[in-house]
Amino acid sequence: MWDPVGLGVFGIFVFSLALNLIPFMGPSNLVIAGMMGVLFPTTDALYIALGVALGSAVAKTAHYYAVYWIRGRLPAEKRLQLDRFRNWFGRWGAVALFAAAVTPIPDEPVVIPMGLMKYSPKKFFLIFFTGKMIIAFCGAYAGQYLSSVLYAFFDSWVVITLAAIFTIVVTVVMLKFDLDEIFRRLKLFRWSS
Repeated sequence: MWDPVGLGVFGIFVFSLALNLIPFMGPSNLVIAGMMGVLFPTTDALYIALGVALGSAVAKTAHYYAVYWIRGRLPAEKRLQLDRFRNWFGRWGAVALFAAAVTPIPDEPVVIPMGLMKYSPKKFFLIFFTGKMIIAFCGAYAGQYLSSVLYAFFDSWVVITLAAIFTIVVTVVMLKFDLDEIFRRLKLFRWSS
């Protein structure tokens, strides 16, 4: 069976870390975990979820610290303005962060403000990791279920190719199309603008 980096769950972690380090562009962790579930049908879905969630959490924590560092370079009056929002983020930041982590929506719209508001780094990592574990487990479990069907009909290299193509297609759709506009037109979400 194909193994990213040749290192099992550590390879899954490295693969997830690499994809999640690309801001705004990586596929959803649900897709990453699903692809890993297809490629590793005999690995426990919990271990796959752990590798994907840990890779994602480490990558987004790196983004958080980059924004945190940028905040320190802002003019003092801008930092004071941002500090006024910290109380609101203290109350609702955990909910927003968990919602972003546990859904397939992009994480950056929540990660960036968290860094700017100097949200607790420990809380950030713990909440984000927990949300990603949930969505990654769902993806890995679904991928393994799908793999049992795919491997019954196709050779393992065909399944690997299909998983890679699916990931590329999802990424291209996310990059090429304005998903906010599509959702707005389909009225999947109510927008307050």
